[in-house]
Parts: sequence; C-alpha cells; structure tokens
Amino acid sequence: MKLFTDLQQLSAPLRNAVVTIGNFDGVHLGHREIFQRVIRKARQCDGTSVVLTFVPHPLKLLAPERAPKLLNTDAEKKRLIEASHVDVLICAPFTRAMAAMSADEFVEKILVETIGVKHVIVGYDYSFGRGRGGDVDFLRRKGEEFGFGVEVLDPIAEHSVVYSSSLIRTMICAGDVTGGALAADAESTWRSPIG
Repeated sequence: MKLFTDLQQLSAPLRNAVVTIGNFDGVHLGHREIFQRVIRKARQCDGTSVVLTFVPHPLKLLAPERAPKLLNTDAEKKRLIEASHVDVLICAPFTRAMAAMSADEFVEKILVETIGVKHVIVGYDYSFGRGRGGDVDFLRRKGEEFGFGVEVLDPIAEHSVVYSSSLIRTMICAGDVTGGALAADAESTWRSPIG
C-alpha cells in the first residue's frame, strides 16, 4: 500500500481511481466491506483502489466539544486499512481551507483533478463539503457531469444491527466490549414477529 499524507504529494492523477471517502474510525466490518468493494471494482477496471480519509477528524477542528473519542489512533487506523490490501491510502490534513471547500470544489479539485476518480463507493449516509452541502444524490449528479460512476452501499448489518463507529463507541462507554447486550437486543428484535 502506498501512503500519502498530503494531497499535494500526488504528482499526477492515479490510474482509474476507485475511491471511498470517510473517517473510518474503528475500521469495523462495514468499513471492511466498503474496502473490499473498492478493491474488486478497481480490479475490474484495471484501476487503483483508494481510501481517502482525513487527519484530524473534522469535528476536532470544526466543533471540538462534539468531536468523538476515537476508537483507533492514526497509526492503528493506517495498519487496519493496509490489512485490507487497498493500493493507496490518502490521509489528507483536515484544515480550515478544506473545511471551507464547497462540495462542488471538493469533487472537481480533489476527486477529479487530483485523484483522477473513475468510480466512487460510499455509504448510504455519506455527506461532504462546506456545511455538508454534498450528499449521495449530489455525488451522482457530479458523476454524470464528470464521467465517474457512483455506488452507494446500503447499511451493512447483522440481523437488525447496523455496524457503525458510533454504535461501537456507545457499547464501549457502557462497558459492553463483547457486544453481548447488543446481541441479545438484536436477537430478540430479529425473532419478534412485529419487529
């Protein structure tokens, strides 16, 4: 895996870049499924599988009082993403300039001009850009405009429990490191005829 710690380190766009974008804190099963889809799609188009993430977590800059306690250090996150066998990991600095960038600018300057996106794979609740002005519908429209594909993954879940970093944080704070209480809830909900 090639690691870039700044977008300016990319001297030229990547070949047929298949990109996913996010914070990927905890690198849980949902994240790993996204990475595997990125890798498969990149192989299909003789491309480059790319994970784009940000350092620090955007809320640390924008609203420090609301910034989540992270599940992994940056070094751990890099190791976990590398274990997924993606070709390129970009850990872009999240700065005031990045925060001020509109969704349009993000797509055009970062995804298209800098990375060379051919296909984007994101989760169902993905949003980006200044004021979270871009969502999956916006991304699809931009894909049509600039000629890249967009794939949106449904929630990755087991029974009725959706994998998420927020859920993992909640479980850890409650002392439920094995997920036992959650599994019991999921099992009862799953078996319920009205659930």
